[in-house]
Amino acid sequence: MGEQEEISPQISKCLQLLRGPTDNEIFVGLLLITKVMPQPTTTIISLIYEAIGIDFLKRLLITKKDVSNNLENTDMRNLSLTILSSFCTVEGIIRQKNFVELIPLLLPCIEECIQNSEFESNTFLDSYKIICSILYNCGNNGVREFYKHEGLRIFSQVITQTISNEFPSVDIIFYVMQKESPEWVHLHPSLPFLATTFDRDNTPLKFKILHLLNNLFTVTQTPSKLER
Repeated sequence: MGEQEEISPQISKCLQLLRGPTDNEIFVGLLLITKVMPQPTTTIISLIYEAIGIDFLKRLLITKKDVSNNLENTDMRNLSLTILSSFCTVEGIIRQKNFVELIPLLLPCIEECIQNSEFESNTFLDSYKIICSILYNCGNNGVREFYKHEGLRIFSQVITQTISNEFPSVDIIFYVMQKESPEWVHLHPSLPFLATTFDRDNTPLKFKILHLLNNLFTVTQTPSKLER
C-alpha cells in the first residue's frame, strides 16, 4: 500500500468550511479551495466530493447575482464548473448516478456560449467536458437525459459553429444515436446541422460526419436500447 497523502492545514480548513452548515461557509470554502490547490490530487478531489457532493454546485449553476458577495451569476457558475470539472477526473466520482442530474443544467450553458460565440470560455469548455464525461461514464441514464433535453441538437450546433476537431461532438452524437432506435433517427433535427457542415467543410471532420451519416441511413431496424 502507498503512503497516505498528507493534508495541509489550509486544505483541512477548506474541507471543514465545505461541510457547512451554512451556505456562506460552503461558498467561502469553495473560493479558498480553488486558491490553495491549483493542481488538486485524486485524494483531495475525493475529499472535496465527500464534503460537498453536487447539490450546492447545482444551485450555483442557476443562481442569479449574489449581492452580498458582489459576484455575478457567471462567476458563481464558473466556480461550480471548476469544481465539477475536477470531479470528472476521478472515475469513482463521475460514475455516481446523481451526475446525470447535471445535464439539463449544463446544456443551457453550452447553448448560451454558442449564441455568443464563446467557444474558448471556461463556461463552454468545462460544461462540454463535464457532459462528455457523464455520457461516457453514466450509461443509458446519461444518454436518455442528454437526448431528452435536446443535447443532440445543441452538440450538432457546436459542429456547425466551430468546424473543429477539438470538440468530439460527432463522436458524442454517434454514441448517443447508437443507443436509440434507427427508425426515427434519420428524422432527427440534428441532421440538418450535420448536413450543412458536411457540405461546406474540407477537413477530416467531413469524413467523420460522412461515417456518421452512412451508419445512420444504413443501420438495420432493431429495437431501441433505451426504454421509452
